[in-house]
This record gives sequence, C-alpha cells and structure tokens, in this order.
Amino acid sequence: MAEEARSLRERISESLEDLRETIEDAWDVFRSYAEMTRLGEVARRFAVTNSFDGLLTILGVVAGSYVYGVRDPRPVLSAGIGAIVGITLSAAVGTYITEMAERAQEIREMEAAVLTSLEESVVAKAHKVSALVISLASSLVPAGFTSLAILPFALIERMGVDISRAFALSIGTIMSSLFLLGAYLGHISGGKKLFYGLVEVAVGVAIVVILLSLGVTP
Repeated sequence: MAEEARSLRERISESLEDLRETIEDAWDVFRSYAEMTRLGEVARRFAVTNSFDGLLTILGVVAGSYVYGVRDPRPVLSAGIGAIVGITLSAAVGTYITEMAERAQEIREMEAAVLTSLEESVVAKAHKVSALVISLASSLVPAGFTSLAILPFALIERMGVDISRAFALSIGTIMSSLFLLGAYLGHISGGKKLFYGLVEVAVGVAIVVILLSLGVTP
C-alpha cells in the first residue's frame, strides 16, 4: 500500500512538472509573439481608448437618466447593460477585423520583400494570435470599467441603496475611472499624470454640463 501511494505521488509530481513545463513553453512562445507584433503597445492603446469611449457612453446614460427625472433603477440598469453589451461586442469584433486587416497588409509587404509566402510561417501565426488577444483586451477591459459604473443600480434592491445615492456613486465611479485612465496615459507618456487625469475628468464634466443645459431637471 505504501509503495502504491509513493508511486501515485511520483506520477502526480511528474504530471505537475510536465504541466509546468508546458505552461512555461507556451508562455515563452506567447512572449516571442508579443515582441514580434508589438502586442502590448497596441492592446494597451485599444483598451484605454475603448474604455474611455465606454465610460463616456455610460456617463451619458446615467447623467441623462438623472436629468430627465428617471427614479426607477430598472430602466437605467437595462440601458446600461444594453450599452455595455453593445460596447463590448463592437470593440471585440471591430478591433479584431481591423487588426487582421492591418496585419494581413504587413504580411503581404513582408512577402513582397522576401519573395516567398509567409502564410504558414511563425510570423503569420504571431499576427493571428496578437489580433485575437488585442480584441479581447480592447473589449474586456472596457466591459470591466463600465460594469462597475452601473453596479450601484444593481445594488439598490439588495442593499437598500437610495436611487439618488446610486446616481452619485455611479457618476463618482465613472469620474474616478476616467481619472485613472488619464493618469495611466500620463504615466506612459513619461509624466504629467495629474494633468492627463484631470483632462479626462474635464471631458466627463463637460458631458454632464451639456446634458444639464439641454435637459429639464426634475
């Protein structure tokens, strides 16, 4: 019995070691693909841009609902979820199609330079993987930010959050997220994190001001 248990432990240990090596090999391949295709740079740009667009869209939904006197959380939540689904799918599909087209053009230019087909090459595989990863990043990151923005309206019935407080929490979350995105852009640019953060918040404030000027307060 002891010998069988020891043999089982050894087999499990070998399996875990094989799995670790497989993961490490896959990660090394992925890193080489990322370096070859500028994956990190492009994914970051799409993720931040789409997050900014998504947050401003949700801000329009939330602030517009408040300005026009909506005091039932359900229509705000439904509109917000609909916007999130639309933003996520649009970002994923749009980014993937765009990246595949751009990278197909790059491969054609490489083929013209080397006078041979690269269709089954490592370069082609790297570009396909990168396009998929970029499309995921450009859709899932905005989905996360925008979901947090409408979360207060989902908590009204379960936690007894007042509708006015839900509006305030939602808009506060959006403004904080805009500031974080701006500060991140400032960090990437090498400084002026506060400036970039305040610029993005100012855009959000401008949207609220425009809605207030066009709407009728309850």
